[in-house]
Amino acid sequence: MACDLVALATRYRVRMMIEGVESDYRLVGSSSAPLVSISGIAPGQTVQIIVQAVNGSLQGVASDPIEFTVSLPATKAAAEAKPVLVIEPASNGHANGNGHRNGNGAHARGALI
Repeated sequence: MACDLVALATRYRVRMMIEGVESDYRLVGSSSAPLVSISGIAPGQTVQIIVQAVNGSLQGVASDPIEFTVSLPATKAAAEAKPVLVIEPASNGHANGNGHRNGNGAHARGALI
């Protein structure tokens, strides 16, 4: 999964909510680069993920939620593998309407490894 790079960000916070199981987002990762691995998501579960850029004690506006469903394994070997969701930088960063890049409206794509 990818998110926009944010100018002046010193770290990124990633929060996740499992649809139908959790009612609030919870912190699942923090990194100095917009690259975070999330494990422990069961096949077939749908999650919503948001990302916030952080600089010191200040944090940007959270991105729009990204919905992702972990695919069901095709084989027994795949069923035994634990899916890992990876958040990494996107190549097409966008700024918000006031010219500041604060993580609002971040674009994302998902990949399981």
